[in-house]
Amino acid sequence: MPQQFWAYRRSTNSIQYLNDALIAKALQNSGQKGHRVDYSLDMIDGKRTIEWAKTLGSLMSFRLVVDESELDKLAFGIMDSLADYIANWIERIDETTGVKAVVLAGSDFANEVLTERLSLRVGKNFNITVNRQLELDSSNLSAGALYLKMRRR
Repeated sequence: MPQQFWAYRRSTNSIQYLNDALIAKALQNSGQKGHRVDYSLDMIDGKRTIEWAKTLGSLMSFRLVVDESELDKLAFGIMDSLADYIANWIERIDETTGVKAVVLAGSDFANEVLTERLSLRVGKNFNITVNRQLELDSSNLSAGALYLKMRRR
């Protein structure tokens, strides 16, 4: 095979390419509904995390039964279900700690579908700000922690 084919093949399998393809497919969904994807929780070292194996299994099951014409609904459902999971998680934090406002920060929120769906859910109960350029690492994380106040009991 020619060298150009392999260079193209590597670029289409890159994480960024696949991420962009998923978002593009989700944006093609004309409706506001998609397939519900399970994001189940697991406890690892006393911390809650998404059990990605079960989520991947759910996606594989959908992919086997979803027609090619409905892949946009599946891609949208992935984002919508994740937004629903995150919104529920924020509400649980509010119950225990108290949340006055939510900032969606970092390049992960360059995903228009996820940000829009999350803003719709979280924005009903909290003030919300989106800052895609503020990465959540090092000094930015510690600066954000300065704004966190514990609820008085």
